[in-house]
Amino acid sequence: MHPVATIAAIVDQHAEDAAFLWLRRRREIDGSILEETDIGRIDQRLDANIEGLMAAGKAGWDAARARFTDYAEPGELFALGTLALHWGDADLVAIAIDAAASLGEAGLSSLSAAVARTPREKLRPFVAEWLDTRDAPQRCLGLSALWHHRVDPGPRLHDLASHSDANVRRRAVRLAGGLKRRDLLPAVLAGLDGETAKERLAAAFAACLLGEARSAHPVIDKIVLTETDQAEAAIEIRLLTTPPEAAKAWLQTRFG
Repeated sequence: MHPVATIAAIVDQHAEDAAFLWLRRRREIDGSILEETDIGRIDQRLDANIEGLMAAGKAGWDAARARFTDYAEPGELFALGTLALHWGDADLVAIAIDAAASLGEAGLSSLSAAVARTPREKLRPFVAEWLDTRDAPQRCLGLSALWHHRVDPGPRLHDLASHSDANVRRRAVRLAGGLKRRDLLPAVLAGLDGETAKERLAAAFAACLLGEARSAHPVIDKIVLTETDQAEAAIEIRLLTTPPEAAKAWLQTRFG
């Protein structure tokens, strides 16, 4: 039998490694160095550390929370959120959501990743609550859950696509495109004139998915030229939604 101190050290190591591996995975997934098999190995190690924390029960939660207290970073929040969601504990989920608020958009992104890694049936008790709340970040989290698990919320997506908060609208419009909801095309096209470059790019992506690339491409092209922080994503979307020969010509025109 391992001494108690040794067991605690193992649990703490699981918390540290889970945070690190998720950050590494996020960095490498769009990189050019690691191949799919390498990402798969990172996933296996990440899952093993999450499972170690879950097997430790309260000690695992305490280790993950202590780690976030010491290092309030996206990786630590991902571990915290993943545990809370897998256990389906509303109080722990509330703690993770409160913790995310301190990190702003990065915190929401971390919880979104935790949602993506959580089975749909374990999310079901939370998603309706998130979508019904007046809190915009929680509505964004609910929309992220629908996006990752490709669930259609039905008529309520109309209201979310016209929400007063730009981040909610952006995610709702993206979901409309992903679900091929052509009944939401007017809201998607309206998003091409959105408040922020992120909103306009999400609307352009959704418009392409709905067969309206001709309307979307001028918006994407302008973002490439004028919005440095969104240019890389805009180029990727432009190339993915343009026939190969036309995409090659577009690249040569812009960067040749």
